[in-house]
Amino acid sequence: MRLACVAVYVAGAAALVLWSAAVVLAVQWAYAVQFGVDEGAALRIATGPSLLSFAMASPWRLAVAVGVLVGCGALAALAANRAQIRLAARAAKHRRPAMIPALALYGVAKRFGATQILRGVNLAIEPGERHALIGPNGVGKSTLFNLIAGGARPNAGRIDLFGAEITRLAPAAIARRGLARSFQSTSVFARLSVFDNLRCAALLAERDRMRWWQRFAGSSTVDARASQVLEAVGLGDRARDEAATLSYAEQRALDLGIALAGGAHTLLLDEPTAGMNRAEAARTIELIRETTAGRTLLMIEHDMDAVFAIADRISVLVQARIIATGAPAAIRADAAVRAAYLGEGGGA
Repeated sequence: MRLACVAVYVAGAAALVLWSAAVVLAVQWAYAVQFGVDEGAALRIATGPSLLSFAMASPWRLAVAVGVLVGCGALAALAANRAQIRLAARAAKHRRPAMIPALALYGVAKRFGATQILRGVNLAIEPGERHALIGPNGVGKSTLFNLIAGGARPNAGRIDLFGAEITRLAPAAIARRGLARSFQSTSVFARLSVFDNLRCAALLAERDRMRWWQRFAGSSTVDARASQVLEAVGLGDRARDEAATLSYAEQRALDLGIALAGGAHTLLLDEPTAGMNRAEAARTIELIRETTAGRTLLMIEHDMDAVFAIADRISVLVQARIIATGAPAAIRADAAVRAAYLGEGGGA
């Protein structure tokens, strides 16, 4: 492809130089005729050794000649660049693109004082994957979430979101890039209605496509988005109720709805079924499975039934390091994982 691009550059430049020379010669010949010389003299002026001196005879003529040459050079560069783009696009059709992880951690480390919380954590989560992070209490799972979401900065390592580094971005900047996080406790606006909670999130998702006055006057697009999410999370009959009146499980569903209404493509869920009874946990698991289809999910969870029901892959964090990553069946059968975590009764 590089040779083809070089050939295009050379051919385009040569053609336009010849064209430019022809234009300059024609202009000079026309001026010679206008000044009263015969056609033979005009031809000698245009093609003979006096070409440069003729162009230099007048500043205006020089400006015209320079302008023509500069314009032709610009056209040559533009034509070559467009040809290179076409050749690159043609080559890309026959080349299989490499998969960029939705979320990638490279050597992430975090310490508080002398205490090392995370040591060289490496993790890659593919787009659309549901990934669970498990491990005993106190091993740094929530700290890792905090680093990914921008609540703290690692002492070493790098964090990428769809190939773009977010290691040192603020939480708001990371959220605008499409990553949303839920916490172990609910984080809804208690005094607002359920619908208005979702509408606030939908406003964030639509902000770049809205005029400034629409943010105050209302937008049918925002309302439609909020209504769609409202039904998806099963809170349609609670739309006008204050969020504070919802049950704990309903507030967790609203938490998830806020992330979805905000347009997040990557979700961090921190113990989404914690504090729920079996029936509530089962409904929440099904809700997560339905509403996160097509999105990337990283979840911390201690309920192993929930983990095995939702996750495509599981990573195990023990003693500040990820000791295993794999499919649920492989993790369940891993002797080291069972000894470090699952063998302790499945709790954390």
